[in-house]
Amino acid sequence: MGDVERNRGNWDAAETLYQQCLEVMTELGDRSGMANSWGLLGDIERLRGNSDAAETLYRQALEVMTELGDRFGMAYSYSDLGENECDRGNWDAAETLYRQALELRTELGDRFDMAFSWGSLGDIERNRGNWDAAETLYQQSLEVMTELGDRSNMAYSYSCLRENECERGNLEAAEQFSKQALVIAQELGMIHLLAEINYDLARLERKRGNTELAQQHYNTAHQIFQQLGAAKDLEKIKREWEQD
Repeated sequence: MGDVERNRGNWDAAETLYQQCLEVMTELGDRSGMANSWGLLGDIERLRGNSDAAETLYRQALEVMTELGDRFGMAYSYSDLGENECDRGNWDAAETLYRQALELRTELGDRFDMAFSWGSLGDIERNRGNWDAAETLYQQSLEVMTELGDRSNMAYSYSCLRENECERGNLEAAEQFSKQALVIAQELGMIHLLAEINYDLARLERKRGNTELAQQHYNTAHQIFQQLGAAKDLEKIKREWEQD
């Protein structure tokens, strides 16, 4: 239930539910569950832009996972800390943390999360402007997700590749990746991703000067976010659309 509220952008409601979960886990003495709850509460603080508070919670989770010898949990904590450093714009620190997560996942033979780590490292390279390196990492992630038949994450990989091509200025390639992501998102009913893709296509068509088509995609994205009650997403796209 906390995850549902988080995905809607209702972070206060999500926090309340995660705190309830933490309270029960604490009463039960379930330290693994406590660590997971701290990680989720860290996500809320990161989404709010409170990177210091998020780091404190992520490190609490990491400390307990390390004490328990939970290498899967440790990898997730390193990945969470990496995302937090990304939000701060500390690409080198983020890369170090993502590579710590990748090392553990490789040792565990966890191919799904290895692919996730490659995607995160791809984000680092894209943010640095190293688009060829980013593409290689995104393609590695996509290849594994395809092998695993994980169509949901295939859609996310296509979306990352789209953004990479868009930043290169390759609008045709960007559109192709968007359409590949869109097909899967429609098949699986990935409503939130559908909104994101439509917004991406709106910005792409605006860059081409196709204002009418751009507005249609924007209106679709706006309508979906509104139906989801995703207030933060609505605020973000409205602000960016007006600025562009």
